Amino acid sequence: MSPELAGAIERRLKMLRTLNSDRFSKPHSEFQPGPAPMLTWIEIEKLVVDGEYQRSIGRRGAMNVAQIAISIEPTRKVANSG
Repeated sequence: MSPELAGAIERRLKMLRTLNSDRFSKPHSEFQPGPAPMLTWIEIEKLVVDGEYQRSIGRRGAMNVAQIAISIEPTRKVANSG
């Protein structure tokens, strides 16, 4: 790392501060989340859609789906939040 970049990073870090929530009351909730969700690949034949909830995919929607499919990088690692 160049000295200029290191200096810029150090200056930026000096501008940041930590957050302190001590003056706020802690929220209380009865909600008990279950296990963390898991991302996994499934066969397309196992995918189902509730027709009452999801409308049909029109021409523009099909173009959006195609663009998403093109941009998917299946070898990219997914961050593990657990």
